[in-house]
Amino acid sequence: MRTEEVTIRFRSDVNHDGVVQDAIELLKVLGASSGNALIEVSSVARTPYDQARIMYENCQKLGVKSQYELYARSGDKVIAIYEHEVKKGHDKSAVIRAMQAKIIALGPSRVSKHCVDTAIMNVFDIPFSSVSNKKEFRKALNKLHPYPISRYLDENKNNCFHLEMKVADLSSFFGTKRYEQTLNELGMALA
Repeated sequence: MRTEEVTIRFRSDVNHDGVVQDAIELLKVLGASSGNALIEVSSVARTPYDQARIMYENCQKLGVKSQYELYARSGDKVIAIYEHEVKKGHDKSAVIRAMQAKIIALGPSRVSKHCVDTAIMNVFDIPFSSVSNKKEFRKALNKLHPYPISRYLDENKNNCFHLEMKVADLSSFFGTKRYEQTLNELGMALA
């Protein structure tokens, strides 16, 4: 499969204004090399409010324990705010506002890389349900990690692949011998 045959689709509620073209091209390489003609993106950069809202919804839907298992120390502090505010009987909007305030106080990118400056990093969540060949997709991810994909996680609790790509790494990756070598290792060739 060639990269031109891969479609990158952002869900309708995803604002992908900060996504760089090199990141889209790398997603296409992942899709082509793993036999996935469609890569759906369910989340990219988030505002502190969006991060709080998503954390709130995941606590409601998946349970607080699963979210403590997912996040590091700063995220755990936001989840603790969720627990505290819910216990006090506050409504959804009040809980989310309190969580948002905590995210801002801690530093948004310390809570989630989804809150990082898109000029520095692009972050993607790709639902497991949108990847038809997960085994080959993981193999392709491993070939591209830690460069130019700086980090990726199988977020089993959230049913998605979480990818982090530094913009500087992306821009330096294309056109290098490493890129050509990676394409060859993935069974692809330059057009």
